[in-house]
Amino acid sequence: MTEGLEIIEVTGRRLFDSEGLPAVEAEVELENGARGRAMVALCENSGNTDQMMEVLSECVLFEDASDQRGVDKILEETASSVGTAKCGGFLTAVSMAVSRAAAAGLGMPLYRYLGGTAPGRLPVPMMTMISGGRYGRNNSLDMESYMVVPVGAASFREGAARCMEVYQALKRLLTISGYQTGVGEDGGFVPDLRNSEEALEYVMKAMTLCGCEPGKDMCMAIGAGAGALYHEGTGFYQFKGESRMTGVPVERDRNDMMAFYIRLMDGFPVCAVFDGLAESDAEGWGLLTKILGNRAVFIGQHQYREPGGINPYERDWTGLSDWNGVEENAAGISLCGAKSVTAAMEMAELAKKNGLKLAVSQGYGETEDPYAADFAAAVNADWIRAGAPCRSERTSKYNELLRIEEWMSGYHSLPASICCDKM
Repeated sequence: MTEGLEIIEVTGRRLFDSEGLPAVEAEVELENGARGRAMVALCENSGNTDQMMEVLSECVLFEDASDQRGVDKILEETASSVGTAKCGGFLTAVSMAVSRAAAAGLGMPLYRYLGGTAPGRLPVPMMTMISGGRYGRNNSLDMESYMVVPVGAASFREGAARCMEVYQALKRLLTISGYQTGVGEDGGFVPDLRNSEEALEYVMKAMTLCGCEPGKDMCMAIGAGAGALYHEGTGFYQFKGESRMTGVPVERDRNDMMAFYIRLMDGFPVCAVFDGLAESDAEGWGLLTKILGNRAVFIGQHQYREPGGINPYERDWTGLSDWNGVEENAAGISLCGAKSVTAAMEMAELAKKNGLKLAVSQGYGETEDPYAADFAAAVNADWIRAGAPCRSERTSKYNELLRIEEWMSGYHSLPASICCDKM
């Protein structure tokens, strides 16, 4: 055991996420006095109880905090024995807090503790401009988010500044057009627009007003959230908001969705699409990336799944297709989806081994915890999608990356670079 890094206390507490819903926080103290805290929003209908928090808090006492894999294995096995669903997000919070405490105990920034000391690259921000779907506060847009991607930026600071300028220009444009500029759950504006084309048109106008050349200085990304639109019974994607605005029922099958994305890419510099089809449609994902993969990245959101009684830390996953059956050319990873730091790191490694681009993605319920920023820097993610440059639970991730960029520059005596590829 590394001297002084023994876990001597774990405290669990209930807090609130950005939507006023339950969240949990874990605080870990080590023998040398170092502490680490982490907060995670709970998913809907979570079975988390104070008793389960106590069980997970006690199971890692006196373990070596620097042995992240060993700690996470104990957490997973304990959660499995009592029912993983009952443990809610507290398992994730403890895992994150342990890594923070270990980093503090070793006197290292978290991103360096997770990723090592080799020079790294910061992700390109994908910042939400307009929100819809589950983020849109019941507005007319069916897709979750319309984002800008500063592909031509030389640094994270420059890219973030460009996104902020476009966001403010868009606010003025919407106001002039008579729309309210309230924001959705991820900080994007929530106007009642006719369809996705109109939303992208407003975003592109804002980009142009800021002096950005669409397709060169900035591209666009779409958070489709197609799983929420898909109706298992009919096999169609139902666009209820667009139907309401046009007065005509709008339903699209798999081929219609592909044609829909082609139309958007023909009209706008769209370089990435999150969750473009329902997760269960593995054949559709394969066709989507085969037909359009040379024009954009299609990012599937990965969730950790316990493989039928096999210990996840003893199973050899040979490829992402074994993992969830989805054929995409980029992977989206969130800490809550992974459930533990070790699983998230392994997901990132698997994505790279399979030649996939990597996006660290937001959650629906969020907290002000900026852990995702350190994780994105540690795994050299290509992008980070944390919402708009608005609302503190969203900006906390971007602000932390600005700090990390300073630390990187000071440590390497060179400007920190970002991943500037469009695809």
